[in-house]
Amino acid sequence: MPDEIPQSAAPAADSRTEPPKARRSKLKIVLFLLGGGIGLGILALTVVVWQIDNIGRKVIEEGGTKALGVETKLEKLSLSIFGGTCALDELTIANPEGFSAPHFFRMDRGEAAISLASLTDDRIVAPYLRLHGIDLNMQKGDGKANYEIILDNLKKQESEPEATDPKSTETEPSEPTDKPGKQFVIKEVLLTDIRVKAELSLTGLVTREYDIRIKRIRLQDVGSESKGGAIVSELWGTIMKAVLSAVLREGADILPDVMKDGLGASLEGLKGIGGRSVKIAGKGIGAAESVIEGVGKGIGSLFGGKKKTKKTTAKTEEKKNDE
Repeated sequence: MPDEIPQSAAPAADSRTEPPKARRSKLKIVLFLLGGGIGLGILALTVVVWQIDNIGRKVIEEGGTKALGVETKLEKLSLSIFGGTCALDELTIANPEGFSAPHFFRMDRGEAAISLASLTDDRIVAPYLRLHGIDLNMQKGDGKANYEIILDNLKKQESEPEATDPKSTETEPSEPTDKPGKQFVIKEVLLTDIRVKAELSLTGLVTREYDIRIKRIRLQDVGSESKGGAIVSELWGTIMKAVLSAVLREGADILPDVMKDGLGASLEGLKGIGGRSVKIAGKGIGAAESVIEGVGKGIGSLFGGKKKTKKTTAKTEEKKNDE
């Protein structure tokens, strides 16, 4: 019997002979999977950024509340990953209880230069922090003024790390401990368009109001004077001391003596402003900046305390050209 001739194998399916409808279906599936992957990646990135925004906002709020003893609220913080900036919107520091003004301190907007890579480090160096549109309400009645209460709270906060445990039996000084949380060194802190409304309301006297305008306050190398940098609550303390010190300086011929004396006494004994240089430009478009020297010293050494409010001990240097 002759050998059977094997049947040739069936020819392989040629994709070119595949119906166009089937090819389109496969293409749709591939595009759907790719689009879904990209969409999930964008969604995950959005969630991460949103979490960072919320964490940053809470850190700022908690730091302000801890330093000043009153509620600090930031309406919005927006981090730009690719732009390397952080935007701040509507920051409010509450007035102490018993005062009528809607707030003590309010800022319209701000921005900071920041790098995502630096967020993983314990020490973050930021090129700048800019706060614009600051509204400050200073109120003085028969008792303590609102700014005196704020600075008293700040003074308590500054003294906390130096407190010793009375139960401790150690005879040798312990090594300084690292500060908790992230620490910052900010090359420049710039505050612009500062509007101050001071109100004096004493029993039996007509309420008087005083307006002070400060074009800008510039602080340099904030946090560089301490080991590692400054934590958020310390940054708040530095900013508040700088603003109130500028008010005392620019309001020397405007504020009544009772407010100047109280403010000067409250600033007395506080730690230095915390930057290597503080420059203040008063009212007027062409206002030159005055440089306060010795800002690493205590505030009292700058303004002379209660009895030297009118005759400040701070030296000034008028710059020829407005920066």
